[in-house]
Amino acid sequence: MSCQINSVNTKDADGLILTIGGITADIMVFPETKPKPGTDVPATIQVHPGGVASNFAFWCSLLGQDVGLIGAVGQDALADIALSGLSEAGVNVFVKSHRSLRTACVVNLVGASGEKTFITQRGADEAIPHEIITDELIAKAKWLHIGGYVLYSDVSRPAAEKAMRLALANEVPMSIDPCSWYPLREYGISRFLSTAAHSTLLIPNYDEGVTLVGKKSPEKMASELLNYAPYVVVKLGRDGCVIAAEGCVKVCSTEAVDDPVDTTGAGDSFNAAFVSEFLRSGDMWSAACFANSLAGRVVTTVGARPDVSTARAWIGCLEQERRKRECST
Repeated sequence: MSCQINSVNTKDADGLILTIGGITADIMVFPETKPKPGTDVPATIQVHPGGVASNFAFWCSLLGQDVGLIGAVGQDALADIALSGLSEAGVNVFVKSHRSLRTACVVNLVGASGEKTFITQRGADEAIPHEIITDELIAKAKWLHIGGYVLYSDVSRPAAEKAMRLALANEVPMSIDPCSWYPLREYGISRFLSTAAHSTLLIPNYDEGVTLVGKKSPEKMASELLNYAPYVVVKLGRDGCVIAAEGCVKVCSTEAVDDPVDTTGAGDSFNAAFVSEFLRSGDMWSAACFANSLAGRVVTTVGARPDVSTARAWIGCLEQERRKRECST
């Protein structure tokens, strides 16, 4: 069942996993009825930390990786929310605090099935200072993870491109997640795929894959995306994922969650678990199974991630299950 990773230079096992951008405060809105223009409807509203990079860093750190988060926030109350839990989780935070910019904020309108619609204010999240991204920092990395949002903004793109350029120069493997089909389409498909050609691992979900290569089966989609990256994962939500490498395309199904509460952050947790396990075992199948399991936990709670103690408990259970699988094979 395995797809082995044999040719990637994973550098020093004790090196940093780095990720850039995506530090937000998420305002979760669960309307009790369909919103009606010009009037009120009741809703449950909660505020949680989020952001594709900070979610990724949070889970990687709790999975035992040494992690660095590069980004920026404002000097406002939302910054405390956006950064909450990261230090407790053990994340190394390389973050600029801007006096004149607001911390990124995302309003998540969550439907009855747990699916969400994002309304975003990027603010300080785009203003990543170049001086944070040094050759010395990147040289310490064993992996760089890029969320597509940091590429889609003219303001944040130069910092992301610098990080990627230094990663290539230092032979640091990279993963790229397109993050969202609409800004991906606006950014430009050929432009994105040119960037993806420098990556080691490309991790779209199915809708993003459709945007990149057209509507087709997930297996054919993953196979076609191998033209741009040597390792591909197509995330399928409740249907698991497809993994692909040269000579290997496999569906990795997952146990369905009967009543998902909120899918916010599930893809980020999947990415973190996949990359962490990928580096640990060198096996895509093992990484996919582990990533499916963690994402399945995340959709059972409100917000992109739970508190640190709950997250540690989840990981402990999942690692026990993984060890049992390894002993039985």
